[in-house]
Amino acid sequence: MLRIILTIGAATLMVAACTASCGIGGPRTPSPSVGSEGPTNGPAGSGGGGGGGLPAAVIDPIVSDAATRLGVDPSAVTVVDAHEETWSDGSLGCPEPGMMYTQALVDGYQVIVEANGTQLDYRGSTPGAFRVCEFP
Repeated sequence: MLRIILTIGAATLMVAACTASCGIGGPRTPSPSVGSEGPTNGPAGSGGGGGGGLPAAVIDPIVSDAATRLGVDPSAVTVVDAHEETWSDGSLGCPEPGMMYTQALVDGYQVIVEANGTQLDYRGSTPGAFRVCEFP
């Protein structure tokens, strides 16, 4: 009986570790905001203005990534919405076809940015660990 419990515990830890490190940072496209508190307009980059209370450690890397993806200067990227979110599973509300995710609540954030008329929907669970949601 103890062997079964230890085996299940080890398997659970392996799945959790893989889920935490898999699928973060890949390209995705916009999706509708889930649980949004409404748009927050303002310049991005400092964590202020359009940051919606999220720290600069979350906002700044997203603005930099968006500027690179969209081929613009970071000052041209506007934060449309930024808020904390509790996702219902490891997909962060953005499941990718054919992927499996942990079935547990995941605290994180959603940041929607815009430049040159294009919006990107970023989701993450820790500062610097984000992805652009392509499959809402």
